Amino acid sequence: MMKITVAALVALWAAVTLTGCGGGGGAAAGPVTTGVTKVQLFGNMSTNCTVGSVQTTMQVPSGVLVNYSSPAPSNYPAHTFPLKSGAVVPSGPVRFQQSDISGTYNTQTMQLTVSMVNSAGSNITSSTTGSGQEIATIMFKLATPGVLPTLPTPWQDPQVVVWQRFPTTPYPTIVSRPGYTLNFATTYQ
Repeated sequence: MMKITVAALVALWAAVTLTGCGGGGGAAAGPVTTGVTKVQLFGNMSTNCTVGSVQTTMQVPSGVLVNYSSPAPSNYPAHTFPLKSGAVVPSGPVRFQQSDISGTYNTQTMQLTVSMVNSAGSNITSSTTGSGQEIATIMFKLATPGVLPTLPTPWQDPQVVVWQRFPTTPYPTIVSRPGYTLNFATTYQ
């Protein structure tokens, strides 16, 4: 009789333990609160070139909060604030340095301007495959958790300013080139 009782207890313990694991037994996840936007550079680069710098201005959709510093320094235009560190981070296979990314947000026009400078001369390039080469990630907060903003389709900047770095000696040559597009791909967490 004792062997059956111990076996029954072990089976009961295993069943209770496994019920709490996996996909079916937990509590429901809370509403999404964050938008993660991958910035992808699309276009043909000249042979042997890398990205020297990228500057983009995007219209931030209603319902999205941008992480900016307030109050703004006195030398900033009205309603324009610097982005906080971490609002835009380097990402992708070859990355800008975090210190080479800066930006501003205008609370009146809801325009976000981001500048990325390749001061290290890293092998950052564009791509003509898919949506382009990932170069940065922008982190947004949703104004109301669970309420997703209406994003432009496609959400992109066809006017992005890209400077190419040519490997000339004794110093690299930096030249502005047209024909690039930045694509913004957003997921929610």
